Amino acid sequence: MTFANVGTIDAVPGKRDELVEILVRRSPELEQVGCLMYEVGVSDDNPDTVFVVEL
Repeated sequence: MTFANVGTIDAVPGKRDELVEILVRRSPELEQVGCLMYEVGVSDDNPDTVFVVEL
């Protein structure tokens, strides 16, 4: 069975890009637990919000 986890993270104002940099680092642990997809996104409309999708 495959599960999807979709969420948002509110970054400290002005620190969104630093948070994204941390979140997109390669993680062998995610592969080991069977993560099929891990995507990180941002929106110009919400400059301090980061979107994360895991499958």
